[in-house]
Amino acid sequence: MKRFKELKNEALDSLKGKWRNVIALSIVVPFILVVIISIVTFILLSTVPTEYYSNDYGNSTEDFIASLPTMTIFLYYLIVFIGSVSAIVISFNIVYSTYKDIFTGKKEKADIFADALTVFRNGYLTKLIILTIQYMLLIFAWSLLFYIPGIIKSFSYSQAFFIFKDKMDKGEDFKPIDCITESRKMMDGYKANYFLLNFSFIGWIILGFVSLGIAMLWIEPYMNMTTVAYYENLKEVHYGNKSESISINIEV
Repeated sequence: MKRFKELKNEALDSLKGKWRNVIALSIVVPFILVVIISIVTFILLSTVPTEYYSNDYGNSTEDFIASLPTMTIFLYYLIVFIGSVSAIVISFNIVYSTYKDIFTGKKEKADIFADALTVFRNGYLTKLIILTIQYMLLIFAWSLLFYIPGIIKSFSYSQAFFIFKDKMDKGEDFKPIDCITESRKMMDGYKANYFLLNFSFIGWIILGFVSLGIAMLWIEPYMNMTTVAYYENLKEVHYGNKSESISINIEV
């Protein structure tokens, strides 16, 4: 595997001249999604009788939700679930699709709305939704074992959506679960390495918090593009030279 510094330099090189473009892509579409979900949630909660709001629940949102009518609770969590799936689908279009195309040279720059809706137009939306649900359920199931197994499996399955993107580009007919299985095989022996890569951004993330999130406008694309560089290098190692020794490199 390449050193972290090499991967980050590759990410920065691919972002040259495109910062404004990718920042807009990362902001506009997720913002629209949040607004839509917020409006739907507000409309749902506005149907709740006023007496539910007059009761004293302290600061517990969970107690308030638990006190609502059964159908309202069901619809509330259905919205949360749909919102979570939609967020991952949108993230796929932004990070796993557009960023990857920019990094590999397939695209010169991002088209804010067209790229955010790519998977909706190419016939793979159903497969992506199934993959998203399978991914979420598997992570949730492993997380029931005191969280740590869930965290480990999140690294194990971390390349599934990149693999989905490659199969989609090739026009392959595949089962969504195959992407998770393939990711698990690719990440065998590399989970700690991938964790360290993500941890190497801790200083930048702290800067993002200190700047009240403003710096994250640049940090997030940098991190996302680095994960693309990592996948492309991991793919090359996994399929090109499986005899290469596995090394954990903490140089950032």
